Amino acid sequence: MVLRKLTAALAAGVTVDTVLNDASAVAGGTVSGEVLLTGGRTDHRVQHIALDLQVVADNSDSGEQSFHRHLMATDLSLETESVHALPFRFDLPADTPVNGFATESVPGVRIGVVTELALERAFDKGDLDPLTIQPLPAQAAVLTAADALGFAFHRSLIVSRGLPTSTLPFRQKFEYWPTGEFAKAFTVMRLAFHCTTDAAEVYVEAEKTEGDASTGGRAGTHMRLRHDEDNAVDVLREELRNLAERPGLFRR
Repeated sequence: MVLRKLTAALAAGVTVDTVLNDASAVAGGTVSGEVLLTGGRTDHRVQHIALDLQVVADNSDSGEQSFHRHLMATDLSLETESVHALPFRFDLPADTPVNGFATESVPGVRIGVVTELALERAFDKGDLDPLTIQPLPAQAAVLTAADALGFAFHRSLIVSRGLPTSTLPFRQKFEYWPTGEFAKAFTVMRLAFHCTTDAAEVYVEAEKTEGDASTGGRAGTHMRLRHDEDNAVDVLREELRNLAERPGLFRR
């Protein structure tokens, strides 16, 4: 259970307590809880209460970015010191950013719910109620495959511009230092995902070292894995080998 309090600065003591039933969810899953709305010293009219999903990344200088909005209630009468318990339940987008993997947290990315209260003469937003979002199966399989192929996780990034198949205004990248089989082929490898309920589109980006067959630079590819597939290691290895062996297709 997570509890955060929002106090509308001009609302004569009106408060909103947002309680999440579970602070952990899977991308594409559900978030539920209730909003406890308490009246102030006089009657008020509530124009709306909304829940805003936001992501905040260490690498971003643009602050938080909203990517999903759930409108809970509109046009409510809030009597003096009355208490209202408003349950909510909404679906997360399947390509919600990820900040948890198994029992580990993904550093650099915070995700959560912000409660928005609009009265006739007051408007306020609360703090970020944190959520831990776990990946869908195909995404988790590819992240596990990167580790199995000797890539060392470096950081997670939120960058502007969404992926071609995604409606989100940004994309999340997982950045790795190569070791093992691909240590001499690449200097950096990055993964980005667009997930649906059936599969994951995986975008692979690599920066290649200079050598006899390449002038170095950057190139990418993408692949699609269903959530019920179990060959992520083989698929990712093949894509990376193809990138490593391409002469003349890398550009700065």
